[in-house]
Amino acid sequence: MAAIHGTDSASLRRAAAPRVLLEAEVFAHGSTRLSRDEIAAERRRREPLAEGWNPIGHGTLRNSDEQTVAAVASLRGAIARAGRPAADFDGWGVLAAPRFLGRSKLTVAFDQFKAEGVWGVTPHLIPHFALHAQAGTLSLILGGHGPNLGIGGGRFAASEGVLSALTWLESGVAPGVWLVLTGWSPEYRPDRQGEPLAETHCESVALALIPASSDQEGRIKLQINELETPGPPSPTTPETLAARLDGLLASPMTGPREIAHRSHAARRFGLDGRPGKADRRIALGTDDEGRLLIDLKAPGGASA
Repeated sequence: MAAIHGTDSASLRRAAAPRVLLEAEVFAHGSTRLSRDEIAAERRRREPLAEGWNPIGHGTLRNSDEQTVAAVASLRGAIARAGRPAADFDGWGVLAAPRFLGRSKLTVAFDQFKAEGVWGVTPHLIPHFALHAQAGTLSLILGGHGPNLGIGGGRFAASEGVLSALTWLESGVAPGVWLVLTGWSPEYRPDRQGEPLAETHCESVALALIPASSDQEGRIKLQINELETPGPPSPTTPETLAARLDGLLASPMTGPREIAHRSHAARRFGLDGRPGKADRRIALGTDDEGRLLIDLKAPGGASA
């Protein structure tokens, strides 16, 4: 993954005694970092997300934003780690939190609209580049029957996505949530033709989240804590979260990187940590006011 930007665990931890508001178990995750050429190749893939899942239709991703294509690639990784059939995810919700979705396409479309009016803009623009377009497309590909929603869209999209996902689980909106966070690193800054001003890659992380319970110790959890003293705002990013999760799974105390999280019923492996050591919380970022701290809670002894 790319270098982690803007997340200083020490500064985020200056406020004492954070109170846990919401938490969920990270059942599995997948991440990807794609160049524009790799996105073009991924867009043409037609095989299903995994064996037993529905194939991807010929035109499903043809007009989708690059972030949506990268999101599908990260879902492949999360489903492979989960190692469970599609039926086990029936009724799950889908939350997609892209950062500046469709920026390059909209730059060109606005100029075309000014020059030619409505006839100069493709009718595919709205259904594929609106905030909820990514979540709807992912829900179709997953064959989901649960709710789907686009979250955020701006600099703090990932933080807002985590808050929404954990709220859904806490309130019982869905039995589980697919949370997908996407963005460009460094940020995609288009010229007047929609081309990037500098080389950039699309980052995506897909999380399979389920409600946390007190008997699920020794497993990775995603938490939202309330800070008694607000700190400087620091957005969570897909690359930060993916790097932390991959680091935990690659830790010598957690076994080989490819082993799934302990929550997988078929494989009782993973994050047990060393006996007698307290759980460790790894700061990922805050909301846009610096009042809510987003953490990964790692079992005792694990390191990222």
